[in-house]
Amino acid sequence: MLEIVPSYTYLGVIFNYNGKFNVAKKALYDRASKAMFSVIGHCRKLQLPTTIAMDLFDKMVLPILTYGCEAWGHGNLELLEKLHLRFCKIILGVSKFTASCMVYGELGRFPVDVYIKTKMLSYWAKLISGKPDKWCTRLYRVVVGLHNDGYIISEWCSVIQNTLNETGNSELWINQRPVNNEWLKLSIAQTLKDQFRQKWYAEVMVHPKCINYRCLITDHSSKPYLDMDIDESTRNSLSRFRLGSSPLPAAIGRNRGLDQDEQCCNECNLNAVGDEFHFILECPSFNTRRRSILPPNWLTYPNVLKFKMAMNPGNPYCTTQLGKFCEFIMKKLKG
Repeated sequence: MLEIVPSYTYLGVIFNYNGKFNVAKKALYDRASKAMFSVIGHCRKLQLPTTIAMDLFDKMVLPILTYGCEAWGHGNLELLEKLHLRFCKIILGVSKFTASCMVYGELGRFPVDVYIKTKMLSYWAKLISGKPDKWCTRLYRVVVGLHNDGYIISEWCSVIQNTLNETGNSELWINQRPVNNEWLKLSIAQTLKDQFRQKWYAEVMVHPKCINYRCLITDHSSKPYLDMDIDESTRNSLSRFRLGSSPLPAAIGRNRGLDQDEQCCNECNLNAVGDEFHFILECPSFNTRRRSILPPNWLTYPNVLKFKMAMNPGNPYCTTQLGKFCEFIMKKLKG
């Protein structure tokens, strides 16, 4: 007698009676969460640089999180991206409310769906290049035929077709002929990353929480200070300052949607907005500490260019001093 069940597990992937993979994604999310916190624990214990921490995530957490995504990658991926961003924010030491676009830019990261779509296209290339008598190739030909003729709507086929169209490879879907897998994988991955960089830059330029950050960035890449040989708490203090995750009046105001007249500095009488620029280069309450770490010419007629140079130090010593200055400011503001 054949038992009727709401779901079953095949090769580590949970298949649900409704044809959706939400249960499977949740199960993978839970497993990946355990692996993620294990990685975080080891990173903190060994004081590993940020680049190594992110590499460990890609090699030990991401494969668990995206296991079998060649089959289920066409659905909603918000839950998976949530875990990815959570790890990034923990490593940076910033608040969970920090704008995701700043996190991507600071670490030079890409969303999980770029990785998933690349794997899906790689699997698709294997299907259309496989031997005609293989059952998976035969099944694919049947499904794609029904999908193209409008008899069924295959979400999986739609994602493959849309991704090829969006990356300028429409003819590959139309022709359905064998294609070089390695070439396709590299081409798709690079195009998806380039497209994300364009969207990321546009978002940073308009996001209300990125007013300070857009003055600091030059490109979408891991910032040099993250891999310098400096104390983790000092590095995190600098990250919090750069990404607006600090107790500064302006940072709090941006997160709460307050007007600029409600973001004034309470540490001095300049009646200026209490933003990162003000506390790093202007506020008289921090003159003594400021003069000990910044060149005198930067403190005369401060401007955005000087602020950008101050917040992007080029060596471990200057980075450490700046990070400690940021930490000092935040501690004083917290009282």
